[in-house]
Amino acid sequence: MMSLEIEKKAPNVVGDKKQQTRLSVFLPAFLVVGGGAILGIVNNQLLTDISMNGFIGSLRGLGWLYQIISIAALIIVFLVTFSKLGNIRLGGSEAKPKYPFLAWFAMALTGGIATGVITYGVNEPIIYLVTFMEKWPIQVLNLVLQWLLSTLWDALFIIGHSFLMRCIH
Repeated sequence: MMSLEIEKKAPNVVGDKKQQTRLSVFLPAFLVVGGGAILGIVNNQLLTDISMNGFIGSLRGLGWLYQIISIAALIIVFLVTFSKLGNIRLGGSEAKPKYPFLAWFAMALTGGIATGVITYGVNEPIIYLVTFMEKWPIQVLNLVLQWLLSTLWDALFIIGHSFLMRCIH
């Protein structure tokens, strides 16, 4: 109720009552994406350098955080699933799910697979080809460990495990 009152009073809103765009959210995102698009058209190499430095910097500086969050999420799912919290019905005792279980499972699985296909579908074969051509033995071991401990598979496991436990209970 409180958030609805705040949105109604927001002065920088464009559109009718059905579909409102909050300018405080839209404009910064539009400027960042639009600025990146313009930079890519004007100076593609500069955009590539900025993107690669940001990506490499985030992996070097925050790689440990990505792994900790993934492991913590896995532990939380196990704890919630096997504790009394796993039996709490969200929405109240009379709440009914909007979709049947198989529809939820299909949506979650499709979303997870689609995310992986979009993320890794283009660049991963290129990475493998370049990696195998450069440093074959060390990189193969690195790739095997990456696939065994990959956060993508952990996320899919979390989704599948939570649905399995819901089905069993």
